[in-house]
Amino acid sequence: MKAMRVTAYGSPDQLRLVELDDPVPGDNEVLIDVSAASVNPIDWKIVSGAMQAFIPLPLPFTPGVDAAGTVIAVGRSVTTLKPGDEVMGFIGIVGAFATRAVVAAARLARNLGLHRCRGDSGSDINCMAGAPRAWGLASRAIRPDPRCRRWRR
Repeated sequence: MKAMRVTAYGSPDQLRLVELDDPVPGDNEVLIDVSAASVNPIDWKIVSGAMQAFIPLPLPFTPGVDAAGTVIAVGRSVTTLKPGDEVMGFIGIVGAFATRAVVAAARLARNLGLHRCRGDSGSDINCMAGAPRAWGLASRAIRPDPRCRRWRR
């Protein structure tokens, strides 16, 4: 598989395209063929090294938190997904900027044909890659945090 790897913290110039062995999913994980990955502010903060105090990562690593793709293998304990399923999700702090990624099955949502990016043309997996962060932020904005007193009456 191919992956963008961070070899040193700094600018995006530190990214290198490398060839790696395909990862193997564990019991509760799936291997996805990544069709698209979104680029989020947190990705560039991690690449720059600005998050090292909070998210220490050994070099080299593959950045990317959101991805969409097709399941190609499942761990033996995975019952919710199967090979061929189109999925999207926040795959973790790293790993999306590669052609394949191992992801905890619980982090992924299956495309049920409800997601429409281009009118009535059906699902667009490239659009799906950007959805997890956007939906996560939107849901936090519309659901009050119970610890926040301003929302209470």
